[in-house]
Amino acid sequence: MTLGLHHTVTGHHPGAWRVSTQTTDAESLEQHTAAARLAEQALVHLLLVSDDPGTPARPASAPSPEHPRLEPTVLLASLAARTEHIGLVGSVPSTSTDPVGLARRLSSLDHVSGGRAGWDLVAARSAGTSEHAWSDTHELVAAVHALWDAWSPDAVVRDRRTGVYVDPSRIDRVDRTVQGHPVRTPLPASRSPQGRPVLAHTVTSEAGGHFAGRHADIAILEAAHLPDGRPAAHDLAERAAAAGRDPAELHVLLRVHTVVAPSLAQAQDVHARLVAAGGEAADEAADENSTETWGRRTQGAASGTARPDLLVGTAHDVADRLTDLFEQGLVDGFLLAPALVPSGLRRLTREVVPILQARGLFRTERDGTTLRDQLAATRRPA
Repeated sequence: MTLGLHHTVTGHHPGAWRVSTQTTDAESLEQHTAAARLAEQALVHLLLVSDDPGTPARPASAPSPEHPRLEPTVLLASLAARTEHIGLVGSVPSTSTDPVGLARRLSSLDHVSGGRAGWDLVAARSAGTSEHAWSDTHELVAAVHALWDAWSPDAVVRDRRTGVYVDPSRIDRVDRTVQGHPVRTPLPASRSPQGRPVLAHTVTSEAGGHFAGRHADIAILEAAHLPDGRPAAHDLAERAAAAGRDPAELHVLLRVHTVVAPSLAQAQDVHARLVAAGGEAADEAADENSTETWGRRTQGAASGTARPDLLVGTAHDVADRLTDLFEQGLVDGFLLAPALVPSGLRRLTREVVPILQARGLFRTERDGTTLRDQLAATRRPA
């Protein structure tokens, strides 16, 4: 099982900052570091940092899309110096992006983290229906990959005898234009520890599924976009195979929002307080967020057609639900999004993860040093 953390210190509910006993500060490096270390100690594979991890609809009481937050790659570079093993994945949009600057920034993050960097490619809102937008996105990825691949692994020779530091014959030239940006020079960055930082993409459309099958190392699904009647992992694996890739290279994760407490009643009470603190807009935005609905979803076996992304209950309730979904082959793992941070994150890492480990579903030791190596050691069930 692959586990990631959708990282935020303000929680994954509009009312979380009002319910949390800790004063949350999205610009506090200390708070980000504490959360990252909790996840790392639990052997979670990766952190994913996005610019706006909250819900689309926000009442006036909730942090707005303009609330202060750190730029993802800057934050991850800081966390790279404060962690040792966990993968560091940052969101970067596919539009209005300079391919050279993007490639250099992510390559630098891969170097300073020792091979733990990842790129969460965020497609334009119009990309779901626009073939042109997806064409631009494919071109962007191809250009960034070309820049990363231009440096041969042995291009940096550092030969004191001949005085040659870099052998230019081992660096390919890149000459293309993407979204109006000229890409005609090799990066001033050698081949990074992973060769290419890991690429993640949240699938929200049929075209996005094709994109993930062709390019992504990690495909993230929301419950609304799970395919009907068949395991999402198998569906996307088939897309990867159709693109000429090894399906085992693609890890399919379901984003799950969690409220964990010592009892189901306590968890439901916490969620009720979150809904109340978030205001009516949060409740109207998705009826799935009602306490009754969340409670129902923590009971009984998982269904391939039910929306299984809202989990409220005890650590065993949540672990049982994750176990059911994983053993059905629905997905390869989960991107955990605790409603409350740090309390909800502590319960996930210190109570839920050990249950999964005791069942033999999640690792008890690290495999490899780079994020790509650690993902390669995680296999989907037969």
